Amino acid sequence: MPITAAPSVGTSRYPLSGLLVCDSCDLRLSPLVGTDGRRCYRSPCGCRLMPVDAATTERLTYDAVVGRGGAPAETPNGAQWAALFGRWLAAVRVCTLPEELVFVWRA
Repeated sequence: MPITAAPSVGTSRYPLSGLLVCDSCDLRLSPLVGTDGRRCYRSPCGCRLMPVDAATTERLTYDAVVGRGGAPAETPNGAQWAALFGRWLAAVRVCTLPEELVFVWRA
């Protein structure tokens, strides 16, 4: 199943919303507040039983964008994260380990 453009990418609270994709089945992960109150993304497919920590995934994604020279010197805030991710990325594939991300860059 090919990845298609998300109708809307990110929010200030969940900047990777619409970009995170399960690497196993290509379904997009959804924002979620975990039982411990932390922001997470979850897979609706059942491939991943545990939610993915939002802060860790967003930081790894930001670091990847910085590595490509696409991020400002100072860390963006709120909605700026979503705009930055949407400008540089077509998708972020979440592999077996939550820290194992594959970045699909926009052309």
